[in-house]
Amino acid sequence: MYKTLSAPLRMVVELTSSCNNNCMHCYNYWRHEDEHKSSDDHLSLEKAQKLMEIIKEHRVPCLTLTGGEPFLNKEVLFYILDFASKNNISYGINSNLTYLPDDALEMLEKYGAGVMTSLLSFDKETHDKIVGRAGAFDRTIANIKKLRARGLGVSLNMVTSKENISHVLKTGEFVKKELGIKSFTASKMCVPITASVEFALANEVTKQEVLQSLDALVELKQKYQMNVGNQHCYPDCFIQDLTKYADLNLRRCGSGVSHCAVGANGDVRSCALTDKTYGNIFSESLKDIWLKMTEWRDGSLIPSGCKECPSLYHCTGGCRASALSANKSMAGMDPLATPLERDQIKHVSCYCGKKLFNPDQNYELPKLMSRAETFGYVVAPLPVPYADLVVTKGAWKLLEKIQGTAFVPSELVEKEKLPRDNVYSVLSALYMQGIMYPAEKLNSL
Repeated sequence: MYKTLSAPLRMVVELTSSCNNNCMHCYNYWRHEDEHKSSDDHLSLEKAQKLMEIIKEHRVPCLTLTGGEPFLNKEVLFYILDFASKNNISYGINSNLTYLPDDALEMLEKYGAGVMTSLLSFDKETHDKIVGRAGAFDRTIANIKKLRARGLGVSLNMVTSKENISHVLKTGEFVKKELGIKSFTASKMCVPITASVEFALANEVTKQEVLQSLDALVELKQKYQMNVGNQHCYPDCFIQDLTKYADLNLRRCGSGVSHCAVGANGDVRSCALTDKTYGNIFSESLKDIWLKMTEWRDGSLIPSGCKECPSLYHCTGGCRASALSANKSMAGMDPLATPLERDQIKHVSCYCGKKLFNPDQNYELPKLMSRAETFGYVVAPLPVPYADLVVTKGAWKLLEKIQGTAFVPSELVEKEKLPRDNVYSVLSALYMQGIMYPAEKLNSL
């Protein structure tokens, strides 16, 4: 179903299992197991050094640094930021931002590191209740303002549950008007896989409430030109009208295909939300561990009711962690899925509502990272590889030459005497993936 890359393109690295909040929705599976609630595994500096050498060796281009709360292991965080910056490895930090010591602030400023944090409501009492810590809202807001004052990027994510599902619009407006931040995502809680049935019934949102939250995101986009989206993989048959939500960049799951997660103890999981491990990176090679994740690439985990669906490649059958939580099987049906209504799906005519590729328009291609694979090259934009595309060896030779430049595709084909259809196919795919932009748009970013 999917080709096997030589190594992941993105790795979630959990620097510690410790956290100073106690969020009810936390995806760290151990937080809903009594015997693990006091777990305080930290990635040691020695092991962090070994890990980063492995990542460099395998040319993994992008890391998400998280926990637990990563600033509780700040020595290791500082080391990874320094190593990654020197070795052209992109990174993002996920933090609750309730703890941001001065030396951490200075380190973030040194490397220009941005942070994604959680804001679970515009209402401080609701936020504090969800994270299980009084005063958390005020601490997070204060530290967001410190980062903003130093010109550092901050994006906000809101995990929705029964407690706050009706707050999406007002929280997004608070983010824009009070904090001056344009990036905001809202995603349904993925019920932790070890949580009780009673917990799920009391806290999980309904299908209608999820759609209402997506409507709120669309409204934020239209009223305030915010960059909105979600962090969850929704089945297409649940969304149905993909044209309505085209601007939300609805995502598909990359677990075991292009992504994986490494715990503070070195255990490697295909998905950060699940507990199945495929090996330990400190005792086995990353290559061998990655090859064990075949079930994520060969269709074994796709529900039987999804395998013949024409939307499968786009939505991958929804979220496997949600399926595991609901059905005790990663091959089960996503609880939001309605496969019998697949004929109601309205597809967008082009990716995320973009206008179709125009070979006579001026485009600019950013600098690219590339990694040779047995079936060609995988390319992604720098400095942040937010998307990727597999191309042939011949296509990479062209992209290597034109990366970092502006050009008109039709003029490029004529000047270099290139095969028009082949070149247009590659450039169109880059454009649809969001890797190549109209020149004026890229220059305005």
